[in-house]
Amino acid sequence: MVRNRLNNWREATELLKEAGYQEKGGHFSTLRTKITDANLLIKTLRDLGIAVKTDAEVRGYNGQRVHADVVAVLEGNYDIGWVLNSDGSFDLIVDIWGISNKYDQTELINSMNHKYAINYAINKVLTEAKNRAFIRPKCPRCSSTQIVKFGYHNYKKTYKCQSCGNEFFEA
Repeated sequence: MVRNRLNNWREATELLKEAGYQEKGGHFSTLRTKITDANLLIKTLRDLGIAVKTDAEVRGYNGQRVHADVVAVLEGNYDIGWVLNSDGSFDLIVDIWGISNKYDQTELINSMNHKYAINYAINKVLTEAKNRAFIRPKCPRCSSTQIVKFGYHNYKKTYKCQSCGNEFFEA
């Protein structure tokens, strides 16, 4: 059943729980994320101009604090934190209501997710490019790595060994 309006806070709480929301003591809420790389998370936050602390406290309502592995230090009295789970993913910890006093929390979290996704894709492409650059074919005749590309034959890459002159197909 699709609801257009929530009738009370109890319904809102139930919907949040179905979406993976948990209360983390006091005003703090925990949301499951797909973030798996702390270094990319830190880079993302810095790219967005947000100060970052590691192994620090997340500030919340009325001076409440909770520990997090990565903390985005925001202007005002509230922060956003990420805690590493045993499966390698991170949970986001935040005082949602406190953040909403100063920020549009949806826009803030969406901009973080968007920038993280971009950084993740760039990192993946660069890693793949580095891996391919270091994998050089060897000549099957003399085991030399002094190999040059020599075109295609029947849709397969061919190489030529500069040491012995052997022509061979991609492995």
